[in-house]
Amino acid sequence: MQGMKVTATWQPLRGRCIVAPLFDGRIEWGPVADRARDEEVSEMNQYLLVAGLLGELTAELQRLERWQADHPGSEALASELPFCVDTLSFDQWLQFVLIPRMEQLVVLQAPLPTSVSLYPMASEVYKEELAEAEALLRLIARFDLLLSGKVVEQ
Repeated sequence: MQGMKVTATWQPLRGRCIVAPLFDGRIEWGPVADRARDEEVSEMNQYLLVAGLLGELTAELQRLERWQADHPGSEALASELPFCVDTLSFDQWLQFVLIPRMEQLVVLQAPLPTSVSLYPMASEVYKEELAEAEALLRLIARFDLLLSGKVVEQ
């Protein structure tokens, strides 16, 4: 690539450089003017954040010894009530419903839900054991904030 002209522009607010090929075959570094590209990058970051948070939720449930080896069965998962309250504990719902479904959305890069409010249910479920479940509640509040954009009142 001898004689190729390359220019670079650092975008301090975005903290990244973007490579864009020019029509004459040269490569130029510079800001991305295309808003769709910025939204795509932001969406990818959200998928990564959700995946990381799901991993943290899994680890915290395991740390609290609330992670179960036995699957509750398809009938228990078929409940039509919110959080499967008639067939699963909240811990089971997190493990067998929320986490797998969200992982599937992340892998498929399918649209993520934007109206999420798990914290009120979680705080009710864990109200008798707030000290033990404090870290889990913080993770659930972060999950709500990440997907809905709303700060959870704790």
